[in-house]
Amino acid sequence: MRGALLLALFRFALRIDLGPEFDSNANRAELYRTPPPVTPGDSPPPQPAASFLVRSLLGTNLIAAHGPHLLRLGLQGGGKFFLTSAAAPQDTAVGQAQVAWRIRLAAPVLLLFAGDYYDALQWNRCPDLIAGGQPFGDRSCHRDFRSLGGHATTELLHEPYSLSLSGGARLFHWKPDDALSFSSLFGQATISAHLRCGEHEWDLATSGRIDRRDYHGLALVSPSDLEGTTRRRLDSDAQWNLSLAYVGPVLIEGSYAVDFNRSTSYGQTFLRHVVGAKLAVELPWQLSAAAKLQLVFMSYSEPSALTSGKVAPLTIEDENRNALLVDLSRPIGRGFSLGARYALYRSGVSDAVLSYDRQVVFLGLTYRPMK
Repeated sequence: MRGALLLALFRFALRIDLGPEFDSNANRAELYRTPPPVTPGDSPPPQPAASFLVRSLLGTNLIAAHGPHLLRLGLQGGGKFFLTSAAAPQDTAVGQAQVAWRIRLAAPVLLLFAGDYYDALQWNRCPDLIAGGQPFGDRSCHRDFRSLGGHATTELLHEPYSLSLSGGARLFHWKPDDALSFSSLFGQATISAHLRCGEHEWDLATSGRIDRRDYHGLALVSPSDLEGTTRRRLDSDAQWNLSLAYVGPVLIEGSYAVDFNRSTSYGQTFLRHVVGAKLAVELPWQLSAAAKLQLVFMSYSEPSALTSGKVAPLTIEDENRNALLVDLSRPIGRGFSLGARYALYRSGVSDAVLSYDRQVVFLGLTYRPMK
């Protein structure tokens, strides 16, 4: 009896992923659509470095419930280790943690307090660059960063509808260049509905979010501005999202998002539209398949050599570009499953002067202890 009570109050989950992967652009190199002139002897713009690698991930979750309280703790760690010298600077170790405390007040009201920490570390040196005939150290090939955030959410439930209001803050440290580090405040409102008809379920959600980011670095100025600036970079970002999902014999989801970022830094004001679709289905022979398609349309207020991806990712795997992902998995017994994944990333439809192409193929094992 006592053991059954403890099992009801505490739940523990473990997941381990391990396997080989091929990455056609391990260093995430972006190419100029029109290559700039290079002085003889100086370093040319970086080119994509293809490499095989070994990927690993270990994750644990603990859930404790007592009366109106529910506490969730999560810890994950992993890494990517490349097998060629050209891609060695991209060796990465990642650690992250999450904590969330949910309190159910009166029948329709929930309170949630949550925090998260993410740290990616890359330790191998980037190749030295040569400019003006002189070599100098460079960290621009790295993408490691540290992020710490927290938020509070109030949710009102009235089946089948819900309304949630959130507010929080985040500290973001971009290790290769502290000028891109920032502190931010944000607020978000979400309205959702969950409808059920027999074995068929529908989920409809819409949300709006506002972010205010205060960067450590100075705002960039136009190349024609010879006086420069002493102003810090400040960004104000507004997003709106809409999604519709169907769950039945298959899972189908469609989404649309619009994102407007206004920046005091030259070339960093943009308007982005993102259209997404997801599909998941059970196949014969115990196979499960999932696919995701993402199309990104971007326009910038000033022409400049802008990255075609997101400068402030949530994880080191983020690719804020056109994407196609396909996953296959099959259980093979004793908590093990075999999985294969293909991902294609391309530049979004934009007027940026940089283009991007990356393909990733993964084959590995996942272990989840049987309950």
